[in-house]
Amino acid sequence: MWLGIPLALLCVWLLFFCVPVMSQIESKKGELAGVEARIARLEAERSHPQEMVSGGASEDIHPYRLDQIPRLQAFPDFMKQIASSVRKGGVVVDRLKGRLDDGGVGTGSSFAHPVTELAFTGQFLDIGRALEQIQTVKAYRRILRAHLIGAEGMGPVVKGSVEIEFRAWRD
Repeated sequence: MWLGIPLALLCVWLLFFCVPVMSQIESKKGELAGVEARIARLEAERSHPQEMVSGGASEDIHPYRLDQIPRLQAFPDFMKQIASSVRKGGVVVDRLKGRLDDGGVGTGSSFAHPVTELAFTGQFLDIGRALEQIQTVKAYRRILRAHLIGAEGMGPVVKGSVEIEFRAWRD
């Protein structure tokens, strides 16, 4: 009897206290492992955004030889190819308008500097990836102007426009 009562109390204590606490600890360990895996994945994406961009949509635009500077006559087709690659990245292209801006460069230069206005709608991160992808193109020169608008009812979707200056070979 002296041995039975402490053993019974020990069994009751294990059953009503230790087992639920241990199961809670195990469930929290599982949640923690899931959160740590997600944090590691997000940090890897954040630390290598260029690899994410170069892995997918940029392969779609290389058949037009975006690793080379286009001729001025072929520049509209070049921009259509850029716009289609941006669309494949999840960004809706609302308007694509171009103009030739010599910017005071004399006729002695072998390059022309066409400026393209790209109006778009999409999620902020997708737009950032698209702009990073455009910056990897060899014909890219600089971004002249950028404008983003986020409406309250639109959620994470933003609208905007960007003017990008490229290089093209004069004919």
